[in-house]
Amino acid sequence: MTSPVPAWISWPIIVLMALTLVVRVAWLNSSIIDRLTTRSLVIGWFALVLRESAVQDAIRHLPKPLGDVALFQQLTFCCIVMVVMAIYGMSRLWVGSDPSAVWKRQRVYDAVGLALSAVILISGTPSRKAGELVDQYLGWPAVVLWTAFYAPILFVAVAVMRIFLREARHPDTAVREKALYGLAIAIAVGLALVAVSTPVLTFQEVLTGSGSADPEMHVKALTFFLAVAGSLIMGAVPVVAVLRAKLGQDRISRNLKEIERLWQDMTDQFPEVRTTDSRQSQSDPAMKLHRKIIEIHDAARRLSKWNASTLSTESDPLQLNAEGIAAELAQAYAAKATGQVPPERYELLMVLAQRSGAYDLTATSDDLVDVARVWRKLRRHSVMS
Repeated sequence: MTSPVPAWISWPIIVLMALTLVVRVAWLNSSIIDRLTTRSLVIGWFALVLRESAVQDAIRHLPKPLGDVALFQQLTFCCIVMVVMAIYGMSRLWVGSDPSAVWKRQRVYDAVGLALSAVILISGTPSRKAGELVDQYLGWPAVVLWTAFYAPILFVAVAVMRIFLREARHPDTAVREKALYGLAIAIAVGLALVAVSTPVLTFQEVLTGSGSADPEMHVKALTFFLAVAGSLIMGAVPVVAVLRAKLGQDRISRNLKEIERLWQDMTDQFPEVRTTDSRQSQSDPAMKLHRKIIEIHDAARRLSKWNASTLSTESDPLQLNAEGIAAELAQAYAAKATGQVPPERYELLMVLAQRSGAYDLTATSDDLVDVARVWRKLRRHSVMS
């Protein structure tokens, strides 16, 4: 079975998928689900390459038995089965199963996949000897082959569909995540329909002797290509996020740069609030951002002693903006820097009323970024000197 997709479309996708896999192996392969995802994409990529006409032409020039193109074509079916087994392992993690237990059970899933692969290769032997594709040769071996091939696909497609439907309906699911879940559900539905219809149609064609409606297997090849391409798109999303983080272009890294001057000034005044970076926090931008936000707030709490009380019982909510917060912070900072004696009555700085207790790190840092930008302007205009 050769890919019906033109080379000018398929090869750029294959190259892009290879680059994605390199990034995944280098930076996104630590957890069990990452390893299973990488494994499935590697096997899928290998099968995609074997389906290309240029690769099959090269195989034909190899000495026998390596030059048996039909064998390699049928091996791509085995690759797909092993991909499905890895996806099933991932689905167990998605429903909250213990990762170590899933990793151990993955051997069982792989053993089932290898057993089904053996059935596929044995059932495909008559067509290979005849030098024909499975659907060209047809016969009862084709019924067995497609049943063994599509049974795990149907089982896993239904399992994945149920999981993603549940996640997509969750009220806290972001729009981007819903789009990815929608793509996954569409792929799962399409594969489930094909997994049911193909063995049934093959059985009918053999029983009636009508022959295959698609002896060149173009529809199957196109279905496989689209499924792998869709998986590539989903697999590329976290890779893009990793690359952006490595290049310092993600939201957390940008926020880190934005608050750097504010953090430096505040912790210079109160160096005791600084904590030593652990090895993990040095390499994890999110942990570093979280630490610096805490240290800014700790310094602001100490700096509040220089924030003279206005004797007002209520704070003006309109003042709780970046300009007002930064101006108040700058006034207290200047008082401390010039050696003024702290007043008898003081109030906590408004920066501490921002979402300092929020669980959303990006939301908390976004608020502080707005203050940090005004702070830099004030510093440039020497308001605090």
